Amino acid sequence: MIKLSCFLSLMAISLNILSQTISKNIIVDQFGYLPNSTKIAVIKNPKVGFDNAATFSPGQNYAIIDANSGKEVFTGKPAAWKSGATDASSGDMAWHFDFSSVTTVGDYLVLDVDNQKASYRFRISPAITTNTPTGQPITWLR
Repeated sequence: MIKLSCFLSLMAISLNILSQTISKNIIVDQFGYLPNSTKIAVIKNPKVGFDNAATFSPGQNYAIIDANSGKEVFTGKPAAWKSGATDASSGDMAWHFDFSSVTTVGDYLVLDVDNQKASYRFRISPAITTNTPTGQPITWLR
């Protein structure tokens, strides 16, 4: 009975994570981050250009979610780039969400708590520069 209860709890957590809509406007490094490196997600609101119809109004509350357990491991607020100005080259308004204090190896996603939108999954690991998610070595262009 305990095993069934644990299984059902894990399924509920997984369904909660899967119920988050992935947003292309919450941008992370999908190769991942080194544990002790700077870790910043970029949130964008397209204003001008090919994707200006995909507007996004970011919430005030963001979280880093452990993609395997569904647990919230960090919370914070995004900071506006240049006081909310639109970047001339991209045509986007942008915000930065710094989660550099998260150093535990694992798989995560960034969650816009207010809008229930999530980034793609990413990894924090000391091995991100040597292996891709498929296990193949990265070949760097020179």
